[in-house]
Amino acid sequence: MQLRKKVSPLRPWYLFCGRFQPNVPLPSVLTCSLKMWTNFQKLGSSALKFGGICAKWGIILHCTFEYVGDFVICSGPSMEPNIRNHDILFTEHISPKMGTLNRGDIIIARSPSNPCQFVCKRVVALPGDHLLQTDGNLKHIPKGHIWIEGDNSPNSTDSRMYGPIPIGLVRGRAILRLWPLLDAKFLLTPNRM
Repeated sequence: MQLRKKVSPLRPWYLFCGRFQPNVPLPSVLTCSLKMWTNFQKLGSSALKFGGICAKWGIILHCTFEYVGDFVICSGPSMEPNIRNHDILFTEHISPKMGTLNRGDIIIARSPSNPCQFVCKRVVALPGDHLLQTDGNLKHIPKGHIWIEGDNSPNSTDSRMYGPIPIGLVRGRAILRLWPLLDAKFLLTPNRM
């Protein structure tokens, strides 16, 4: 006849204190709890890895769209026939930050009359230029400002209405029309080619 060792009710507590006896079977509830804990650790580490990857790519995409370039969907008739409603443009953000805008560049800027909107216009005059308006007045463009106009003059609200705009409102310079695909082309001005 074999004698069985009586298992103490404090047995699970011994497991965490380092007094593990290999010959005594573990209670099934504790075994199940340990398996669940290991699976939870694996799931948690996988979730942390995935979250880390998403955070890295999110930071990279944010920096790219904020400082390098992004995509813009144009709406409105002010730049017709060159840029039509629903055209998709790729814009770069380096030229406005470096101060290398030229006359003839197509830019995206915050609207001075409604800062929640962006406008797509062409640069007509740069800081220090003198511009002869259609009414015969000579307009001086102050330092740090540019004069912008839409290609469709009768149907455009631009610097003729609100005057020269600060260069700080310029978000980007359009360099490529991507959509519609049949009309895809570079939008660079002749002095940039």
